[in-house]
Amino acid sequence: MSRPKTSSLSSIAYWSVPAIIWIVFYSFILEEVFNISFAQSMVESAVANLFLIGTALVSLNISKYYTPSSDRIFYMLAIAALLSAVVVAADLFVMTYLLNDFVEIPIVQQSKNMLGGFAFLINSAGLGFSLQLNAMKDSQETKAKHQEAENLNKEAELLKLRHQLQPHFLFNSLNSINALITIQPKEARKMVQQLSEFLRGTIRADEHNLVSIENELKHLDLYLKIEKVRFGHRLNTLIDLDENANIKTIPSLLLQPLMENAIKFGLYGTTDLVDISLKIASNNNMVELIITNPIDGDVKSQSGTGFGLASIHRRLYLLYGRTDLLTTTKTENTFSAILKIPQNS
Repeated sequence: MSRPKTSSLSSIAYWSVPAIIWIVFYSFILEEVFNISFAQSMVESAVANLFLIGTALVSLNISKYYTPSSDRIFYMLAIAALLSAVVVAADLFVMTYLLNDFVEIPIVQQSKNMLGGFAFLINSAGLGFSLQLNAMKDSQETKAKHQEAENLNKEAELLKLRHQLQPHFLFNSLNSINALITIQPKEARKMVQQLSEFLRGTIRADEHNLVSIENELKHLDLYLKIEKVRFGHRLNTLIDLDENANIKTIPSLLLQPLMENAIKFGLYGTTDLVDISLKIASNNNMVELIITNPIDGDVKSQSGTGFGLASIHRRLYLLYGRTDLLTTTKTENTFSAILKIPQNS
């Protein structure tokens, strides 16, 4: 309770000194210009500045309730002139009442033009400052609203991209489970359990959260176990992990669609064993991930765009604002997706 009082007293003391100096200075001007007594000039200065402060506070707060457009600056000047007239009229009334026993009552009449000029300048400045301050606040609020809307749009698009990727894998898995139920019921139950764990991890993951490569690989392992049930001995995955890259971070659920793309096109049109490799290396402030799958150059269907690559490219742009983080290379027998993820430190 004591801190607010101390702060209030300090604020009063801080502003009292310049206020007193200004009152004395204004009194000196009145005394020298209009040749009146020190006592009268001090009273006039105190009364005039009291009204000036009051109208200045009104000027600073008036734009909260009325804000003229920039092409109607005349309205602001009219308000300043009206407030100035109020200052002069109020000062004239009070000084006439206070100095009715003095011969020099006309001092108020003599100084009211100067007082009106001071009041007009102060009120115009107060209105201008208040309008500018409110305009800045409105601009900041507008920018904040636009940024919030942009963020919501990004979240919605990221969620849409994620939902576009999942059904393809889910339908294939369900078809495989259906085929295994009669011939290999144990494998079917195992696959259902693995699929359940994989989808649970997918639902919990946040598209905006960065996860360690170690955790991402654990989630990827669940996916690969499901795919190995589908493809059996035909699928062999090789993971080469740089020990320095294990603790680095990447956006969650990024590797699975890339691996799914590699499996789809790597195992297309062949019944042989297929090696799909994942190489992860850390280089300064960048993590590089390369997924390579074999392709059959003689099969025309291999010339497709690749499932999920466009969606991943779009997701990386939404997250990092860059278009160079996902590239692909193709040789006669291999296809590689090269992913680069910037690191904060």
